[in-house]
Amino acid sequence: MKNVEKTKILKQVYLLQHVREEGSENEHVKNIGIYSTRAKAMEAKKKLRSKPGFNRQKKGFYISRYLLDMTFWVDGFVWK
Repeated sequence: MKNVEKTKILKQVYLLQHVREEGSENEHVKNIGIYSTRAKAMEAKKKLRSKPGFNRQKKGFYISRYLLDMTFWVDGFVWK
């Protein structure tokens, strides 16, 4: 019988973003990447921290965990 490799099914992913705030209401969000593990997102963050722009706001990085096959914002939102 042939060796069958098991495939890992992802149930969650990690979104790496960088946010630059300008004043109380303005912010610039950059979606940097989506990773299969938090460790991979952290590694990307470490590599980018010294790059131009990012090096001026090192605290602007955020890693968020998202479950797959879920709908967010199900109640809508308020437009101001």
